Amino acid sequence: MKIVDLNTIKSWFKAGKKPTESQFHAWMDSFWHKLEKIPMEIIDGLGDLMAKKLDAYQFDTHLMDENAHKELFKNKVDTSHLTDANAHQTLFDQKADASALADHIEDPEAHEELFNQKVDTSHLTDTNAHQALFNQKVDTSHLTDANAHQTLFDQKVDKEPGKGLSSNDFTDAHKNKLDKVQLPEDLQVFESLNDARKALGDYKVFLYSETNSDGVVSPGNSVMGVTYPQKK
Repeated sequence: MKIVDLNTIKSWFKAGKKPTESQFHAWMDSFWHKLEKIPMEIIDGLGDLMAKKLDAYQFDTHLMDENAHKELFKNKVDTSHLTDANAHQTLFDQKADASALADHIEDPEAHEELFNQKVDTSHLTDTNAHQALFNQKVDTSHLTDANAHQTLFDQKVDKEPGKGLSSNDFTDAHKNKLDKVQLPEDLQVFESLNDARKALGDYKVFLYSETNSDGVVSPGNSVMGVTYPQKK
């Protein structure tokens, strides 16, 4: 008989219901009796679990294989020397004899060579040990002296707004040449050639400039002149 789901079986046995013989049989057939053996394929997940376990034959073969863990045993620490009375004999043979050590400690010349090479620390308590170095040190008293650099400040050039530093292009020769120029007292100075022409009216104002072979005006060789109108 086919298996009936649990909710259907419960509906047969509600209060006031009278289950039939076939329903009782269906109820019994839907469950396993304790005396019955349950097949492995019926148990959920048991097949996957058994597939992951090691086969008995493979496990027994692994246990009898002398090389199964050979790499692990090869890397293990050899402890045979722990029970070998002569394992550290060489080290014991090299150790210092107690009586020889006592004689060495009592020997005042045992470390004479080392004491001869030690650093002399007597200068640490000698107040004049570094006097020569102190005599050569830089005098820093001027750092707190407000007048230490007064001479330098007195000679400095004050900065003027709109002016910057430039090279000294005006030489003494230029100054001497300029001092020799005599200008008339009634000399009129104009800012431009046009200003001169407007102010002088009928007078003809001209500007003459010397040029080099390339047609470039030579610096300092430009002359402005005035011609007077002839009388009629």
